[in-house]
Amino acid sequence: MFQRKKDAEDFDLAARTGLAPEVKLDQGERNVTFATLDNRAAAADLLVGQS
Repeated sequence: MFQRKKDAEDFDLAARTGLAPEVKLDQGERNVTFATLDNRAAAADLLVGQS
């Protein structure tokens, strides 16, 4: 994944401290309820069944 060990170490440090954009929580998804997740899963199941 990383070309250099230093790059991997730098990313690991950024991820552990929450500074890496790849690990930041999308604030819009922060308070998603189980009901919302269930609705999304049901919709995805319907889409999969159509193909």
